[in-house]
Amino acid sequence: MKEFFGVIKYEYKMSIKRKGLLIISLLFIGFYIYSMTSSYELIKPEDMNTQSYLMTAGNSAFFVNLFFPVFVGISAADRAIRDNKIGVKEIFRSTRISNQMHLFGKYIGVTLSYVTIELIIGSVVGILFVLVFHYPLVLILYSIIAILVIAVPALFFVIGFSLVCPYFMPLRIYQILFTGYWYWGNYINPDFIPSISRTILNASGMYPMYRYFDTESILASSNPPNAILNIIVIVGLGVLAIFAMSQYQNRVDQKA
Repeated sequence: MKEFFGVIKYEYKMSIKRKGLLIISLLFIGFYIYSMTSSYELIKPEDMNTQSYLMTAGNSAFFVNLFFPVFVGISAADRAIRDNKIGVKEIFRSTRISNQMHLFGKYIGVTLSYVTIELIIGSVVGILFVLVFHYPLVLILYSIIAILVIAVPALFFVIGFSLVCPYFMPLRIYQILFTGYWYWGNYINPDFIPSISRTILNASGMYPMYRYFDTESILASSNPPNAILNIIVIVGLGVLAIFAMSQYQNRVDQKA
């Protein structure tokens, strides 16, 4: 287990230090500052209640999922194939670290780095709501919980496939296909274009948001797929992709 946690620590440090993460985080925070200050007069804190606070936190987290997973999928796609390019895989073969331990360590480390950024964004947004709109401090907690429930499951899904798929197709091709998939599979109305956006495979966080944060919306009252099941499926698919890749690598190594 020491080696496994070592891989997690190494991958976390390598990912969290990427300049792109800092830039994207600052852009999100800057957007929130601009949008909140420009609409300050439209929102009256005295008219808000607990449900309104939850809705505010949920909508903020849902907005993060509109763009942030695309950046994550594109930037994380080179993490696995990088090992082959710089010869790290050969080094791991000489240690006690198995393919499964290596891949899952990488998966968890990379995912936790992006979860860290999302939690920072959620915390800062909650603090801004408190400072700008004079909302109660509990909104900071609501914002963090909303990030964990709405946005984080998408990271496990996106990173799982972003680590695996570039093994089987050119990196740039995957990045383009993934970007198209994210908006087609999560945001396109299937009444206009056939899509999986209204199924249990939706990874945008839409179902948890309407189930726990925006319960007064039309979709919340239209009996959408179970939010908990949606989260389990999304996270499970990401984990399954990593597991399948580790088994594939074992077979390749046995034939080598």
